[in-house]
Amino acid sequence: MLSRSKPQTPGLKPFVYRGMFRCGECGCCITMEFKKGRSYMHCSKRKIPCSQRFSRETDIELQLREEIKSVALCSAWASEIIAHLEKEKSESAQAGSIVVIELQDSLEPLASKLDALLDLALNGRLTQDEYTLKKAELIGEKKAIQEKLDVCRKKDYDRFTPVIDFFAEASHVGELAEKGKPEEIRDFVKKTGSNFRLRDKKIAFEYKNHWRILHNFLCRPEKKKKMQNLQIGGGGGNRTRVRRPLAGTATGLVPNKSRPA
Repeated sequence: MLSRSKPQTPGLKPFVYRGMFRCGECGCCITMEFKKGRSYMHCSKRKIPCSQRFSRETDIELQLREEIKSVALCSAWASEIIAHLEKEKSESAQAGSIVVIELQDSLEPLASKLDALLDLALNGRLTQDEYTLKKAELIGEKKAIQEKLDVCRKKDYDRFTPVIDFFAEASHVGELAEKGKPEEIRDFVKKTGSNFRLRDKKIAFEYKNHWRILHNFLCRPEKKKKMQNLQIGGGGGNRTRVRRPLAGTATGLVPNKSRPA
């Protein structure tokens, strides 16, 4: 009875790119519409007169599929980069373990000194003021070492993992572009890009963070030429061997090595 007494609001139609784009001419939101069995996108024209016409949703999907290929890293390059990062990750973890051991070893003499200091005070060989002053110095030194030890234990020696995951994901973008569902394409583009615009039936947006660096790197003329001979997405066919992929391990993508404090 309660449900009958309230008006039922129809649910929103499942348009894939709802709320994602803005008009490249006037800046208004791009709205969705269903006509004659097809989904269309067009400017809402709520601010000023706008000359933009309708675009088919399927055409936008094809453009997005083609666009994300610009950040598709071939599996051969990705494998070599990931292997290099895994090696650096292992070396960093080993260095961190050595520092922790050294700090732990430095705590043992301090504990012995505190015990010896207490014995001296109990035997009357130190005044109360001398004992208090020396004890404060040793405790302060112990606290400083303990703080360094805590930092080392909490320090993320696994900082390479996000970068490794990034290259692994980039190696699967080609497959996503070819076989991914429209919703998967949308989610990937929204995660990696921003400022989505639609003008003259053409999409435009900017990649963010690491994806922008990779996009700029792969879109250089000399890299585009190489990528034409590389299989993207992992299938059959001939492959070109690349001896040193992303020279310098993609500057800006790999965290700097630093010895723990």
